[in-house]
Amino acid sequence: MITAQGNEEPRRAQPLETLSSPLSNNLTSPDRLEEYSSPILDLLANLSPFKSPDYISGSSEYGDDIKVAGGKKMRLPNGKSRRTIIEESTSEGENTAKSPVFIPCSDDDTNMYIAASVKEADVKRRMTNSNMKKKFSRKYLLDKVEVCRNLYVKTLGVSIKRVNTALTKLRSQDCLDRRGSKSGGWNKCSDELVSQVICHINSLPKYKSHYRRSESETEYLMSDLTLDKMYDLYCEHVGEAEKVSKAMYTKLFYTNFNLKRAPLKKDTCNKCDTLQAKLTHCKTTEEKTAIDTEREEHCRKWEQARHVMKTDFILATQCKELECLTFDLQKTLPMPKIPTGIIYYKRQLWLYNMGIYSAKTNSSGCFVWIEGMAGKGAQEVGSCLLKYLGEHISEDVEELILWSDSCGGQNRNIKLILMLKAFLHCHPTLKKITQKFLIPGHSYLPNDRDFSHIESAIKKYPRLYTPDDYIQVIKDCKKKNPLKVTLMAKSDFLGTSKVEKMIINRKRGINKECINWLQTREIYIERDSPSSIYFKTDFFGNSVEVNVGRAPVRGRPGLILMEHLVPLWPSGKPVSPAKLADIQSILHLIPQDAQSFYHGLNCDNTIEDDIDGLDTVDFEIQFDDNVE
Repeated sequence: MITAQGNEEPRRAQPLETLSSPLSNNLTSPDRLEEYSSPILDLLANLSPFKSPDYISGSSEYGDDIKVAGGKKMRLPNGKSRRTIIEESTSEGENTAKSPVFIPCSDDDTNMYIAASVKEADVKRRMTNSNMKKKFSRKYLLDKVEVCRNLYVKTLGVSIKRVNTALTKLRSQDCLDRRGSKSGGWNKCSDELVSQVICHINSLPKYKSHYRRSESETEYLMSDLTLDKMYDLYCEHVGEAEKVSKAMYTKLFYTNFNLKRAPLKKDTCNKCDTLQAKLTHCKTTEEKTAIDTEREEHCRKWEQARHVMKTDFILATQCKELECLTFDLQKTLPMPKIPTGIIYYKRQLWLYNMGIYSAKTNSSGCFVWIEGMAGKGAQEVGSCLLKYLGEHISEDVEELILWSDSCGGQNRNIKLILMLKAFLHCHPTLKKITQKFLIPGHSYLPNDRDFSHIESAIKKYPRLYTPDDYIQVIKDCKKKNPLKVTLMAKSDFLGTSKVEKMIINRKRGINKECINWLQTREIYIERDSPSSIYFKTDFFGNSVEVNVGRAPVRGRPGLILMEHLVPLWPSGKPVSPAKLADIQSILHLIPQDAQSFYHGLNCDNTIEDDIDGLDTVDFEIQFDDNVE
């Protein structure tokens, strides 16, 4: 400071805590402040504190890798300013008292301060041959004192880009920060575009999940209809008109819809994945040991199941009295299969394929039917089994073993057991039928190999219109041991409604043991015990007998026979009205000679499209969160 007498008054550096900036609350060592001229220290001392709070980054669910990052700190430039900071700008007698500079901590106020303290003017001098793109000359002021740009940005703790942004906003006469506001910024997506996206997503066919549909309103899209594919369809639909970005499309999809993509039917073990996740984040040795023990026990069970299955395969080839079969349903196949983009907006008819493999003959068969003929439940699975058994089980066989995955809705339920009982008592030599189930997630069957061949072959055919087209592809997909394909008829599908009235579906054994179908690994029935079903939770454990018979009454049959099974869908299974309308709307894409097949479909207002191919619960479902 220069006194009235013209002498320079010695000045001390201000305490560290008083020297702060709009984006910082401390400086470097106070000793360094002696390097700077006294007027700058005057200026810095009068800058009001501007709070830049610390923030937490890298937080995680388990409390790991948490880092505390401090706010921006005010830094003084190395060396003195290149510009003469005070060019004797304070003349003698001038009041040198500086008023405090108050800068609030909001982004808007900071922008306004920068806009007010940086003056822009036209470039005064240019070289004639210069290609310089500079449009403005700037003067940087701190409390009306001109400083260089370096000192300005370091003092305020801001970047040059922040200064450029503030001045750009000033030129547009809008210094306010519009980001994150409810009304949106300059690039806000208009209501018309939002409505356009919502209408497009609504136009895609949706399906209900068969399981727990009463507990969830979630709907499903087709398994191959990814967000990338949906956005491509949207762009194709909009054409050259204005459209939203992919990020906005994704945001609108997740915020306005409760939709999921139907997962591909691939076996993954939920328990293995869960234990691996727990093992990754366990913190104590005891916890790790417990998880390892549980995982080893789980691995022992699925390895044991696969070993038992391989043993049964070998025995079936060596013993003529034993037959061992595996069966499984392939994922549903769309019909018609057309590469046209419009097909993604239409509900298609499903074609079902059930594979049955014989370990004795090392041969496979496929049983094909369409959605308009029957569904995909336990009775349809049992009907395919009965048709195969009636044609292929010879009179030499006394014991039949059936291996499958653990799907309760199709393979492990009372309806299928009753249908097998009917066949058992009608076959002349068969004495015992056993169902065995692999561990979920580790249920790879020989049928899966056949399905892989079928799906690979189908990819080579972009257009398939009728079941006969699919059947021909299935027959040709394997050169060695080709698949034998049977097209099911309506009369082949049988139901158990009459048989269920002849029994009592008890949940406890004869010794009051509780029966849990989902934890059952083996079920068997015997000709000599027509009213009993035997359950095992371990392949080598003891069985629990359940008596499902009623008390003897005159006129009531004592045995369950094939004659007691009634036609399941005598006139075919109707489809939903929406699906029938969609199919009729794409008939122009189907050749004339294939259209007659689709004209035979019926609809019913009570039918609801289902992503699992099921429309009514035809079996009893148990839910057990602890089941493997």
